[in-house]
Amino acid sequence: SQHQKSTNHGTTGLALGCLLFVVASATAQYFELKNVNQLAEAKKFQKIVIRNLQVPAGVTLDLSNLREGTTVEFAGRITFGYKEWKGPLVKVTGKRLNIMAYDYARFDGDGERWWKGGRLSKLVKPRFFEAIVDDSTITGLYFKNTPAHCFVCNWCHNVAISRLTVDNKDAGDGRAGKAFNTDGIGLGYVKNVTVRDSYI
Repeated sequence: SQHQKSTNHGTTGLALGCLLFVVASATAQYFELKNVNQLAEAKKFQKIVIRNLQVPAGVTLDLSNLREGTTVEFAGRITFGYKEWKGPLVKVTGKRLNIMAYDYARFDGDGERWWKGGRLSKLVKPRFFEAIVDDSTITGLYFKNTPAHCFVCNWCHNVAISRLTVDNKDAGDGRAGKAFNTDGIGLGYVKNVTVRDSYI
């Protein structure tokens, strides 16, 4: 009976270990990106949450070659360091992606740093967001004060884009009209791409 009792404890321990493994696996279904150096690890997951991220100057938030079917959720404020370069600040590529943002999430380009001089400025300004995706949805992204061209979707097929906001009216000192060459939404070489319910 003593041997039987010991065996039962072993079985219970094994079952508990399996249960803990299942719970741990269930909680690891997404990756919360806190630093751009974690991008390689983040791309192993099919759900990536990006919250209050500071992207260093001259660095692309590179979400290219995501796993098919990946969801990317933006939350909080995404900011970018200052550098004269061509960008893009954010790049997304892949198939069957769901790119979305929570309410009050912001891509804050702090574009007035590049707007100095207006039309006469010779500063090199980075493009903001570039998407090359197929069979995907992009919704709810809010861009504030983009340095130059904001959102570009090139070589995209079967993509539904909705509820984008491009807000470049604030020059940082409360005066409007300083942004220059800050195109809102651009589409090139696309097929079956729709844009709706968006504000520029």
